[in-house]
Amino acid sequence: MSPLASALSVVFPASFVAVVAVFSCVLYTNHRGTPPQVGLGALTDTSAVVWVLASSLPQSNRSKDCSGWDVNLRYRVVESVPSVEEQLRRVREPSEISTSGTGWSGAFKLQLQGRGDMKTCSQIVTLTGLRPSTAYEYVTTFKPGGSSLAMLYTSATASTTRQGSFQTTVEKGQQKPFTFVTSSCLLNIDMIDMQPLMSLMGADLFLLIGDAVYADFPWSFFRKYETIYLTLIRDPFFAMLSLHTPVLAMYDDHEICNNWNSGTKQPYPDAIGNWSWFLGSRNPPLKKPDDVETKEGITMGAVGGDWEQEHYFPHQVGDVSFFVLDVRRYRDGKTLLGPAQLAELRQWLREGGESAATEESTTERSGAQVRLKVVVSPVPMTRNIGEARRYPPLPHVTYWCDARC
Repeated sequence: MSPLASALSVVFPASFVAVVAVFSCVLYTNHRGTPPQVGLGALTDTSAVVWVLASSLPQSNRSKDCSGWDVNLRYRVVESVPSVEEQLRRVREPSEISTSGTGWSGAFKLQLQGRGDMKTCSQIVTLTGLRPSTAYEYVTTFKPGGSSLAMLYTSATASTTRQGSFQTTVEKGQQKPFTFVTSSCLLNIDMIDMQPLMSLMGADLFLLIGDAVYADFPWSFFRKYETIYLTLIRDPFFAMLSLHTPVLAMYDDHEICNNWNSGTKQPYPDAIGNWSWFLGSRNPPLKKPDDVETKEGITMGAVGGDWEQEHYFPHQVGDVSFFVLDVRRYRDGKTLLGPAQLAELRQWLREGGESAATEESTTERSGAQVRLKVVVSPVPMTRNIGEARRYPPLPHVTYWCDARC
């Protein structure tokens, strides 16, 4: 029992004390050092985005530091991606992973970065020069700095290893069946694992299109945005899914506030800065960042947390092109998309491949044939679902037909 619960037991009944004990345990769990996490992001025919995160390391002067981590990533071609059963077995029966054999790439040393008052460190890396339709496995090794304080905080006395796998897509414009799943409204709660996510394993793409967390009141009571997202990403089933399945994300209202329609006013910057830090930075960037470091086989330097950048994006898999919309930032009572996003969407609809703002758009429009286009919207496009069937319609439910887009 926590000290707080012990003190209250003198005055309050046992049932109340039990609730306080559980609540204080949740608060304590939320602020412990988070085990290192790794997840896949945008996956193409020649590249793969890998998102990396670890807790900042405490220093003797009570400051936090990201430079104390020694993080290395290696990858290699394999015959096939492990089956879902094998992936689960590796989680249940972890064993030491050797990267000394043949076929492994050189060790890419990653430099984790911090931002503002975040208590975690992150890095986004892109593996480049990959072969289309090829299976790969990758291993990321984390080792904290040598201070006993850092070791105690991270609960690690040696290195921590995360092992994942993926298969690159077919060449852009080529036709091949693939599976993708969409989901939203992940009401993740401390100490309750999201086991249903196991059913998504084995998909080629996971589109998480809104309400990945519930960061508005009352879920945010006593908790920072960062803490809420940590509950999600360290869930064992979400973490396992992320290691083997590319996750692309878009926010909706509950990442900010219920039925959000106030543009970039607070709490939008704080809320979407955290969403970008944990999820949005895995997406393909609309425009290539300037502050990236490129080496043979890897690009790194772009870090999440930037709420000001555009978050809508196109993504192409073979001959199928997706456009994922941001329907919260630009709504003003007259439009859901805003003029710039609407122009991008219209150009994407007119032309093949990804939108004009992307780095490779010219090549894709001229050479990569697109046979199917999928517009991905976090809000319904018609009124004929769920409670929307009521007449007159409920005023808080938003649909495309409610605004001139």
